[in-house]
Amino acid sequence: MRAFLFNIQDAENKDVKIDAVWKYLGSKAQEHQATFPITGAQLHEIFSGTSQERCDEVASIINKYSDEYGIDNAEKMSHFIGQIGAETQLKTLDEKSYSASRILTADKTRTLRTHNGKKVLKYCSLFEGYSSDGTGCPYPYCDEDIVVPEGSYSGNYATTTFMQGMGKAVKSIMVDELPRDPNFFSVVYACQLNNGGIETGDGNRFRGRGFIQITGQSNYQTMVQNKWNQVHGAGTKDFMCRSTECDKNLDEIANDLDFSMLISLTFWKAGNTNEKAKVVNDDAIELVTKAVNGKLIGIDNRTLYTNKAYEILK
Repeated sequence: MRAFLFNIQDAENKDVKIDAVWKYLGSKAQEHQATFPITGAQLHEIFSGTSQERCDEVASIINKYSDEYGIDNAEKMSHFIGQIGAETQLKTLDEKSYSASRILTADKTRTLRTHNGKKVLKYCSLFEGYSSDGTGCPYPYCDEDIVVPEGSYSGNYATTTFMQGMGKAVKSIMVDELPRDPNFFSVVYACQLNNGGIETGDGNRFRGRGFIQITGQSNYQTMVQNKWNQVHGAGTKDFMCRSTECDKNLDEIANDLDFSMLISLTFWKAGNTNEKAKVVNDDAIELVTKAVNGKLIGIDNRTLYTNKAYEILK
């Protein structure tokens, strides 16, 4: 560096000198690479349905942080990619409301419970002419039931045939629109996972976000807040206080790709996952999944994408 500076000392224009220095420093910064860098082309090969532009962006962010979090070989990187890609394929990091037609067919919205000895739709307030009777928890019954007759349900779900043929209109405020209305999640996630009632908005506040798609107050507490505190220190960021400030922190997980990756890496470090990711096999994938997610949710996709990544990266 000193030799380079000496070579430009004879430049007649000081601005030329400064410009040359910055160009030199910029070129040196571009030369730096992660210990085990990945490319957007590799990610696109793993997640073929995701745009090349998105894959390039994600690869760049992974390379930015991978050394800091000890993801420095094909095995660890394959596990990490398998985990962050299992639920989103690196695409949308914010759980979206459903279209009206999707509300009629989704498992969640076909959920049943028993009321007055009959099987009824739990979320009947999604439809025109029906509303929840009361607030708070447990989840309130509707002012009028939508009864599902025998033969039109299987287990705890109404059939899609019944849903599509019942002639009920989905409320427009429940449908995915721009700007997106939060009512849908406030209804279907109320009174579960430590969320409050419909009126609290907790269902929308703690909807699925990020590469890992964490959902529900209890999961945000244990998976996001507690792990953030463990890795970055208590009091450095609050996700749980049910205020405008905390809501902004939550939305960053969905809207800021760099921060969403940092959250995933925080899960990774808090679970001491590098020690579990030394080989790629079914047992290791289960150990890594438990370390990152706490459970074996989505293990089939995690196994699929981890193995696919390893075939490409090794």
